[in-house]
Amino acid sequence: MFSRFTTDARAVIARLPSFATADGRTTISPMDLAQALHAHRAGNAAAIWTDPWPAADLPPSTTETPFDPATKAVLEQSLRVALESGAEHIGTEHLLAALVRTSSASDWLAERGATREAVDELLARLAGGTHLEKPAETPSAKDRREWKAARANLTGGKQPGLPPAYTIAIAVVALAVVLALCIWSGP
Repeated sequence: MFSRFTTDARAVIARLPSFATADGRTTISPMDLAQALHAHRAGNAAAIWTDPWPAADLPPSTTETPFDPATKAVLEQSLRVALESGAEHIGTEHLLAALVRTSSASDWLAERGATREAVDELLARLAGGTHLEKPAETPSAKDRREWKAARANLTGGKQPGLPPAYTIAIAVVALAVVLALCIWSGP
């Protein structure tokens, strides 16, 4: 999953231990993710914020800080949001959407302009594109297959378009029409 994070999303993730440590916690919470996104002020989610830029310049944490279960759930939800929106990456907008939709930090985020409606509008405007954010690395063939499989798994294995039987029926009817037109128009 982390191979699909944009450089901005990775920068946010890298700052998470600093926020947890500053609050005296030994695990990373969804609130840490919300504060790190708010402090980042770059990338696709930057346009959401309605309050002044915070002065949260925390020193890097030197301790290994694990994610708590709620934060793991938010990160998994960010993958689903990215897949549902047709994106080929996980950006700050997907992290923010997952937080707004599933975490206890949603009220704190809403006070700063990140309402569900504003985030849904942002996702619609971006339409799955990278826009301000850049992929951190070029996905490997294996990673592209896994992403495609994850998207298929999310949609129940259904690919967009008509079922094969309909496609064949339409092709047969089209061929019959073309043949009838050729016979009707003469040599």
